Amino acid sequence: MIFLLMTILLSGHLVAVNLAAAAPLVCVWLGWQSDDLSGRMGRQLAWIAFCALPIGVFLGFALGGLYRFEESSKYWEMLSRFPARAYVVVFLELTFSLVCLFIYALTWERLKQHRWVHALFACLATTNLLYHFPPLMSAMSLLVDRPELILEETITRRLLRPVLMNPAVISLSVHFALASLAVSGVVLMVLGLRFGESGRKIVASGARIALVPTLLQLVVGVWVVMELPVGVRNSIMGNDLLTAVMFGASLFSVFGVMLVLAGISLGQCDAAAVCRAVVLMGVIVLLMVGILVRSRHLSKQGIVKGGSARTTGVTPVERESEDVVQPGVVRRICLSRPMVSEPLSAHAMAFVGTTKKTAAIE
Repeated sequence: MIFLLMTILLSGHLVAVNLAAAAPLVCVWLGWQSDDLSGRMGRQLAWIAFCALPIGVFLGFALGGLYRFEESSKYWEMLSRFPARAYVVVFLELTFSLVCLFIYALTWERLKQHRWVHALFACLATTNLLYHFPPLMSAMSLLVDRPELILEETITRRLLRPVLMNPAVISLSVHFALASLAVSGVVLMVLGLRFGESGRKIVASGARIALVPTLLQLVVGVWVVMELPVGVRNSIMGNDLLTAVMFGASLFSVFGVMLVLAGISLGQCDAAAVCRAVVLMGVIVLLMVGILVRSRHLSKQGIVKGGSARTTGVTPVERESEDVVQPGVVRRICLSRPMVSEPLSAHAMAFVGTTKKTAAIE
């Protein structure tokens, strides 16, 4: 039940933020078209993007509360390492994007004759979101799995900058940007479908906007999978049956939605085709998010092994020396492997405790 609820919440959060991040760019293109119908759709999509951002933030907070209830304390330990001013900056950046989206939607008619000025608000909102939040969220997830990347107690901007340049963070950020365009294209198709025959051109344009990034995701998706921890990647490739089935179903759905989008972009703009595209896109999002949630659950339970997503249990070296302590010998901490199974403080406490035991024996 918790797995399903987390998958739904995270899927809704991602779709909402996808719309807020890329839909304004689609609105700029619609606003520059000569026909009135494109302008009306662009205005509707602008308001949808404005409403999607606070919805995405709310779902993110709800998901964080669920993590607090269900997950281990690693995520919240990582959050506590950020200084208070970092959260103030995040709040200000979100507020800035929300204000820009509001001004862009509100002044759609008033700044119609000054389209470059009007488009500036959309570009500021979308670039601010894409530049800050996908890399930051990806870096935070990476630090949960690999806290040894920053050993200092406080995570400052200077220490976070190399993590933001990690290939795993970059690949996920590119994946998010492409997914944002694909979701925005699908929403545009739905809006165009409401206008019947007069909206067929918009429906076809929305299909093309969604099809191009979906094709590019085939390459970026391979990059993302290659940057996953070894244990998570192995579970996708067959070590865990449910994860492998979801991954195979998601690939099947990706090829299916590409065929449907290609048909719509070539003129098959009927309601049934658009509905198939929407359903398939929703299935892809749910399956991909389900894979992520399932992998985190396996890692927490100690089922996923290998790579940077090691289990949270004790290491074989610790297990062998846990009950047998020789005089003058302390427990060995293996420095050749990344200490990601426990926080640094836990290793220090284990070292001190073993030293006391050794002194008592001597």
